[in-house]
Amino acid sequence: MLKLNGLLICLIATIGISGCGGGPADPDRPDLTKVTGTVSYKSAPVEGATVAYANETIGGKPAFGITDVNGKFSLTTFEDADGAIPGPYKVTITKMEKVISKALPTDDPKYDPNYVDPPAKSLLPDKYAQVSTSGLSATVGQEPMTDVKFDLVD
Repeated sequence: MLKLNGLLICLIATIGISGCGGGPADPDRPDLTKVTGTVSYKSAPVEGATVAYANETIGGKPAFGITDVNGKFSLTTFEDADGAIPGPYKVTITKMEKVISKALPTDDPKYDPNYVDPPAKSLLPDKYAQVSTSGLSATVGQEPMTDVKFDLVD
């Protein structure tokens, strides 16, 4: 029994070392380029906006980032802030108001099964939310892009 337990522990350790979570990156994963930048609206930084890069090639993998208090973002494709696949992109930028639901619990006597919270409102011009209307684009190359700027206007 001791030999079997020792063999099992050795097998588990070998599996763990050979790629269950801590091993090298997937060799089939495409090369990425770091992309960081800022978003402003009417020249003021925008916090909490989602910046989405939609790859223009069929089946292209998108990248996205969320702006911080200074309007800064870093793009993510597979893992946090890993960048974007080189190529052409259409860009959208959205920021929605936070909505706290006013729906009552089902056990509340005033519960209304037909109540629907109003939709969240966009805090940026709607045109920036659609690829077809944003007017924003970017081409990611092989070299890191550390100063991408999107200054949104009405």
